Amino acid sequence: MRPSGIDVVGSVPWGTHFCQFYDTGDDLVETLVPYFREGLMGNEYCLWIACAPLQVEQARAALQSAVPDLERRIARGQLEILDCREWYTPGGRFDIDTVLRGWWDRIVAALDRGFQGLRVSGNTFWLESADWADCVHYEEALNEVIGAHPVLGMCSYSLSKCGAAEIFDVVANHEFTLIKRSGRWQRIESAHYQKMEQALRESEARVAAAQEELRAANDQLHQARQALRRSEERLLAADRRKDEFLAMLAHELRNPLAAICSAVQLMQARRPSDPVLQRAQNVMARQAQHTARILDDLLDISRITEGKIVLKKETLTLAPVLESALESARPMLEDRGHQVFVAIPRETLVLDADPVRLAQAVSNLLNNAAKYTPSGGEIHLSAQRHGSEVAIRVRDNGIGIAPEVLPTIFDLFVQGEHAPGRRHGGLGIGLTMVQKLVAMHGGRVEARSEGPGRGSEFVVWLPLAEVETEHHARRSEPRPLLTPRRILIADDNADAAEMLAALLEEEGHWVFTAEDGPSAIGRALSEKPDVILLDIGMPGMDGYTVARRLRLEPALEGTMLVAVTGYGQDEDRERAFAAGFEHHLVKPVDLDALRRVIAASPTPAWSALSDPAWKDLPVCGEPNLPWC
Repeated sequence: MRPSGIDVVGSVPWGTHFCQFYDTGDDLVETLVPYFREGLMGNEYCLWIACAPLQVEQARAALQSAVPDLERRIARGQLEILDCREWYTPGGRFDIDTVLRGWWDRIVAALDRGFQGLRVSGNTFWLESADWADCVHYEEALNEVIGAHPVLGMCSYSLSKCGAAEIFDVVANHEFTLIKRSGRWQRIESAHYQKMEQALRESEARVAAAQEELRAANDQLHQARQALRRSEERLLAADRRKDEFLAMLAHELRNPLAAICSAVQLMQARRPSDPVLQRAQNVMARQAQHTARILDDLLDISRITEGKIVLKKETLTLAPVLESALESARPMLEDRGHQVFVAIPRETLVLDADPVRLAQAVSNLLNNAAKYTPSGGEIHLSAQRHGSEVAIRVRDNGIGIAPEVLPTIFDLFVQGEHAPGRRHGGLGIGLTMVQKLVAMHGGRVEARSEGPGRGSEFVVWLPLAEVETEHHARRSEPRPLLTPRRILIADDNADAAEMLAALLEEEGHWVFTAEDGPSAIGRALSEKPDVILLDIGMPGMDGYTVARRLRLEPALEGTMLVAVTGYGQDEDRERAFAAGFEHHLVKPVDLDALRRVIAASPTPAWSALSDPAWKDLPVCGEPNLPWC
């Protein structure tokens, strides 16, 4: 809004085009002087087109009395006072196009020179009746020019030269009109512009209502976003609690599993002659391994879903991977009494893959087939090249998959309908894990079935390595004889510590145990072991703290620290290595993996006692005193 300077008018927006009817030159002074004074004070470019009864010099003198620095403003180009003949009839006649171009040039010049806009007034006393029609057309065109730009326009008409028809035309082409009655200026609204103003007010009311609705909608959206943020925070907190629960669950279950597995391995090492005991031991071993696999799957699917699994790819041949998968699934297959048919082509199929994770995916498919196939069923494992891909198929003659289940079979926690005689329920995570692991290898997996009771087939498609080189299948090598080591086991689970100690003693090592952190430190300093198998989740002083304390002891500089724990997350491994551990093994510990770790420890100084050349000499029972 711009102040007009005229009391009865007040402030008006840019684009306002109004007029006045006057009788005398004094009437013009009363309105135009304050009108232009406000424009000059508001940094507007001002153009006053003067005509009788208020000529250029009279207008300039009247304005100078109200604007003391008028001459300075004229000098800087803020004000022009022109004779109407210079503006309206420079060629002796009124040319609408020339006048409109003049307005446009003044608007552009005002903005280019940094003024807020253009304020203009023109007296039409010069008009003759012959020019009236052109003037009406000019006023209509001027409305379009002024209405679209930062311009205020005020036209002056002499009452003495206007009849009723002319007055009607003037009022119709201006937003409002000023007229002097009884010595006071009054504002008369144009009927046309009254309608426009009414429409504008109604439009503004609708806009205000719409803005209010928009504000209300924005408030609702803001509240919804806050609710969503709170929900996300609750979900994240629940997800963290879930991960913490799974990690704690795994830890708490792995401790007793470790004791069970060690006890079973110890019994198997003694090789009982009773076939019933042998069968019971085999069942215990299989079920313990199965439980450990369920725990691994629970944690793996959480890590894979969150993108925390990193593949350790290498160039390998497919056959050993399938062999490893079959070996992992063997307990389930044998327990169910299935016949397994394997068909692998003679050609060497080479992939860039993580052998452990790829074998895990195929093993999950085999276990899935075993679960959903009645006892004594048939399971087929095959692989075949198809161009640049290999297709690994696992097919069974089990309970099949209903058509409505097929589209969601790979979703997390989705299971098909249970068969009445089915003994293995599962958690509904195996196929999800397969799909994600295969996708991480750049492949895809498909599920096929002709319906319930007609078996199922899962096909894993994987890209073959671009450059195939000659590879040889990995062969299992005989387990090397280990040089006996002095080993300290620190674990607050007495059963787990006792069984693992007995198992390692069976293999010829000297083993000591400790039930908590402080006693582990004391025993380590007194016995100076070659290897310390240290549990993490001990009460009071955890394994990380114990490891850091042990690494400060010069006497234990060559001792290998191995974390043997139920905590198997990636961050647990990172914390273990940061604390000074050299290896991280998850309970129940794979005995072959433990053997490899122990074999990698520094050879003790007393290892000569184990050399075959000394076998005929008497050896003292205390290994730290080889000279006794």
